[in-house]
Amino acid sequence: MKYFFILAIPFVAYYVTTGKYDESLFLSFLLLFFVTFLHYSSVLCLIPILLGMCFVYIPRKIRPYYPFLNFFMLLYVFISIVEFCIHKYAMHCRPGDWLGKMASLFPFMEKEYVEQCESHLQHHKEVEPDMSLKRVEHEDTLFMAWRLFLFIESIFLLCIFLAKFISNAAIDSWWLIVSSFFITFLYQYLWNKTHVNMHSYEADFSIWMGPYDEKLFDLSWMTALLYQNHEKHHMQKGEQKGNYNIILLGADEWFGTNVKEVNNREYCVSHSSEKICKRSPP
Repeated sequence: MKYFFILAIPFVAYYVTTGKYDESLFLSFLLLFFVTFLHYSSVLCLIPILLGMCFVYIPRKIRPYYPFLNFFMLLYVFISIVEFCIHKYAMHCRPGDWLGKMASLFPFMEKEYVEQCESHLQHHKEVEPDMSLKRVEHEDTLFMAWRLFLFIESIFLLCIFLAKFISNAAIDSWWLIVSSFFITFLYQYLWNKTHVNMHSYEADFSIWMGPYDEKLFDLSWMTALLYQNHEKHHMQKGEQKGNYNIILLGADEWFGTNVKEVNNREYCVSHSSEKICKRSPP
């Protein structure tokens, strides 16, 4: 709830004072990103700081481009929330939950939903306390395959048009459709490049299986940037599990599931035999 006020209060205050919608939206999102990224990394805070410098120093003739900046910031917010929801509610499903009931209305979605959920939960069982993988039963859960492409693309396309509507960015619909394919490819590509490295797993993965580059580019810097966040997702057990964002950090902080310190004391009372509970402290 506090992030709603961080976004809403600056927007309303600046808009009432100046009547400038685009600038009001721009400033409020800058503040939102600054406070959000501050809770993740001081390095990430450089992004809103640099954008803020643009607001102060760029000539007024460039300010008509604010709708485009707002478009990209809104899009990031939306797809960060999408990643959060898919991971939390689909990959960490529970029997009889609302998403499962919705998926059961469509045979293809139900099959995919059950397979993704079961394989991802198995993935969590296979992760060792040091984040390595000693055995892998469902290797495909480490990657995002081509079969998921159109499903993710359709959701991202909806986010893109919603961001365009709110930001009033003058972008042709054709370019939005094309960009939805590019953004989906980029998202799956980043996942496929970093997720396996986070678990120190060597796999025979190729572009024929999903967005990949046959080890052409080294994204170890990005893996290092995102590693601690994902490590806490695996190490935190029970009802306090969080850090569902893997690539697009943000939504965990907004919805109160950003785990900063792992604490499994309560969980280990009834799960003392698990490897994570044998570490000291749990």
